[in-house]
Amino acid sequence: MITCLFCRHDNPDRSKYCNNCGERFDYSRYLRKCPECNHRNAMVSSVCLSCGAGLDEKAVVEPRVPLVRADAAEPEEARFHRAVARGFLARGEVDLAIKQLEEAERHDPDNFQTLVELGIARHRGDSEAAARGAFEAAVAACEDEQIELALGRKLLDLRLPDVALKAFEKAGGTEGDVGMGRALVALGRALDSIRHFERALAAGHESYEATMGLATAQLERGRSELARDLLKKAAEYRIKSPTALRDLVDKLIAVGEGDLALTKVRLSADKFVLNANIHRFFGDVFRHFGQLDLAREEYLKASDASEADAHVLETEGMVGFHRDLAQRFAGMAALEEATEEIRLAHGDRTDSFGYFVDMAGLWADVGGQEKVGREALEKAMSFPAAEEPIWRYRMALLFDRLGEPLRAAEELDEAASLLHTDYLYEENNELRTSADLRVDLAKAFYKLGSADKGREQLKEAVRAGITRADVLLRVAQACCDLKEGAIAEALLDLARPLAQETGDPELLKKLEALYGASEAVAG
Repeated sequence: MITCLFCRHDNPDRSKYCNNCGERFDYSRYLRKCPECNHRNAMVSSVCLSCGAGLDEKAVVEPRVPLVRADAAEPEEARFHRAVARGFLARGEVDLAIKQLEEAERHDPDNFQTLVELGIARHRGDSEAAARGAFEAAVAACEDEQIELALGRKLLDLRLPDVALKAFEKAGGTEGDVGMGRALVALGRALDSIRHFERALAAGHESYEATMGLATAQLERGRSELARDLLKKAAEYRIKSPTALRDLVDKLIAVGEGDLALTKVRLSADKFVLNANIHRFFGDVFRHFGQLDLAREEYLKASDASEADAHVLETEGMVGFHRDLAQRFAGMAALEEATEEIRLAHGDRTDSFGYFVDMAGLWADVGGQEKVGREALEKAMSFPAAEEPIWRYRMALLFDRLGEPLRAAEELDEAASLLHTDYLYEENNELRTSADLRVDLAKAFYKLGSADKGREQLKEAVRAGITRADVLLRVAQACCDLKEGAIAEALLDLARPLAQETGDPELLKKLEALYGASEAVAG
């Protein structure tokens, strides 16, 4: 049974929320701790999801401290709104979750748990300034050293080092010094960070984190010899985190300690069985040093591990991950493995539009396979999706890469004719407009030697976005890239009042930078 800290209600094992009051449990206290890397895994896990080590079924651990202290005086309304917010977050409805958490904060303004969850939700909603405000209030409300340290580390992960610094300052102690050092390095204050790392080491806190932090600070200051010695010392520690190992290997290579970097990778190659990203990284390291057979083995391990790696699913997705591996295999001329990764990316749907497009792209990257690539692209052209302007444009680029510039020009003409003002499409998880595609078409026409057609697309892009400063600035940027300085200056003159009206400092900063670039091109 799990007893709720707040209302003392007994709940079934592995409950996520209290059945009585709805409070989320600090579930880490009911997880199984890996003896190798200390990662907390689900109760049903037999293998650590972080490092792949076997788990003892009896290895159930309590956390050092609960995330939130029991507080019988907390208003029930605050707990209710927090529970509702978690449900919205689980479904990806961030805006609704934020509203519920703000309501919880209204009922209990200084509740640490509410403030942290509100900060995380706002951060997920791309509202960094508002997130920072919630986290700063959480730091002020916190009264436990260990929780302050944990919050500081979380803030570093969220790339909010200025707020993390406040949490570590409040925590104090040697661990606080290490955290402050890391935060200062992230803030570009490497010199200031050194005294914190050195103070922690002098106090007997000789850890990988302190040693590596000091090495990073010295590297930032250009002290390569000092950094090298510290990195070699850091390499003596048993590194339990794949992220920390990757950081160390990258820095060892940067200071010329390639042999030591390879040794660390070889010793760790079988350690993180279920971590697809670290095996892909190991493959990159072996490939960098010309050890292609070992690189191939690691890429295959990455492919096998990807289906069980939650991080891959949450970030690149299976399709993106297998496509990426296909490119790596193609770069090593491992064509059989590359084609297998494309097949895996499409779940054995080898007669689909996406499959043929990806195969054409793969063969375009491999010398001497242009004929096979063109055949795959022609098959893709038979699908209805090929009539979309964005796909016509992408296929034009592929035809060019496959040695067919005339066919590429034809497809660009077709894409331009299909494009209408209200056209919208998605790229890199962002919604884009016809003006964006016009700019890309212009660049492609210029590359193929059709400057007149390129200028026509730039004019169309301006017509589509004549009232939007961001669109005009993007077209101006393209004009600078294409050495059309006079056109760029005229567009910037149009964009200036629109940018000033928005008051957006980033737009205004970009405007001034582009004025300088356009003058350099024109002059």
